Amino acid sequence: MIETRNSTYSFSIVDPKSRTGVLSGGALSDQAEDATLIGIRVEGGEADNDTSRLTTDSRALFYLHVGGCFRSLTTSVITSLIHIRGADSERRITLF
Repeated sequence: MIETRNSTYSFSIVDPKSRTGVLSGGALSDQAEDATLIGIRVEGGEADNDTSRLTTDSRALFYLHVGGCFRSLTTSVITSLIHIRGADSERRITLF
């Protein structure tokens, strides 16, 4: 779960190596779209494609794969990250 200043997104990772998965919520509402996490943007800074540093106070940058075309989506500033592993929703880890 990616909670931002304005919305909440769910990004379910399908392939960690290529950072692809399914994104829903926020500007997408309930519609799930194939997406690739391409980087982050830190306030007042440049875009960075090091997604291992997805942190609060940054923005996530995604490419959405919609109908054979690509569309970009940038979240508002991230306020909270929640990592849920597998189907076990009891194993929640809040990342700061």
